Amino acid sequence: MYPCNVPTPFRSSEGYHLYVEFGLNLKIAAPEDDASAIKYLRIIEMFAAMAEQAAQLCSARILEIHSERIHFLVEGPDHHEGMRRLLTLA
Repeated sequence: MYPCNVPTPFRSSEGYHLYVEFGLNLKIAAPEDDASAIKYLRIIEMFAAMAEQAAQLCSARILEIHSERIHFLVEGPDHHEGMRRLLTLA
């Protein structure tokens, strides 16, 4: 596995996992030329920037952006506070 003095890339966490999916039409999501591909990347970048701002508002973290889905983690053992933060994010 990993030597004792090297931090592992994993950690345990408690909280809520939320994902947001934005649907793009097939023409944009499956680009066939460079201009369409650049347009798709710009749209993904805009959603990522908005997601970053939303995550900061409720102390959430972006876990990953995968295709048209952004995954968030709202950490914390307090389920009432976590649910409030989750609803703020949503």
